[in-house]
Amino acid sequence: SFHARVLAGAESHAAAHDWEMFHLTLRYQPGTPIRELKLPQVLQRRAHVRGLILAGVNSMNLLHALQQRHIPFSVLGNNLLGDRQPDFCDLVYSDDVQGGHDVTTHLLAQGHRHIWYIGDTRMPWFTRCGTGYRQAMTQAGLEARVCEFHSDDRELGYLGAKSLLSQRVPVSAIFAGSDQVAAGVYAALREARVAIPDDISVVGFSDSEAAILHPALTSVREFPEELGRQLAAFTLNRIRDPAQPARQLTIPTQLVVRESTRAVAPSSV
Repeated sequence: SFHARVLAGAESHAAAHDWEMFHLTLRYQPGTPIRELKLPQVLQRRAHVRGLILAGVNSMNLLHALQQRHIPFSVLGNNLLGDRQPDFCDLVYSDDVQGGHDVTTHLLAQGHRHIWYIGDTRMPWFTRCGTGYRQAMTQAGLEARVCEFHSDDRELGYLGAKSLLSQRVPVSAIFAGSDQVAAGVYAALREARVAIPDDISVVGFSDSEAAILHPALTSVREFPEELGRQLAAFTLNRIRDPAQPARQLTIPTQLVVRESTRAVAPSSV
């Protein structure tokens, strides 16, 4: 999975610098006041834990709690809930906003105009991809169209595509917010005997399942191992020099064009 690859990259960097890393799941509510946020005992024993990498879904209250306790940490910014971008901690991003823009621009260049985005915008990574999609559609003078369900990714894609088909709305292309969402879209379109890409083009995001879907999925490749390496590097630097200014790094994405999209004539868009 994406997060497993992030952690593998972090672990590799830590090991190369003679540091040991262990994984910890921390469950908390984003709305919990900082003073009521209970950190695991192991995090309060500085002899055992010198620094943290926050790679899961996190919110500002935890970041503030760690800052107040002077615990060095870095954050995978793509998974941070809320609109605010903290300026007091080290952040690493995958450039999913630009990636969403790039893959939407690819569809626009192929002549598509009725492009729908399917994602669960409660989740920050779907929101960020959707932001890139919206930007590209706005720049093209087109209306952004979002189909949203709250479910796991594959079911989200399946239900979203079924909904679009049942509404009989104009659709020539679907931007699925992840490759797993795209797999659900594929299942729904196949069930309805809608051909990809002859009837509807489909694109995904993350390039995690793109090559095993048929037809091979056009997607946006991310580099989770590099994200993990940079997160580990930020945390180790913060341990060595706690007073250094907060840093932010964005890792580019890469559009990978395969067989799930095609150019369309103006009359068919």
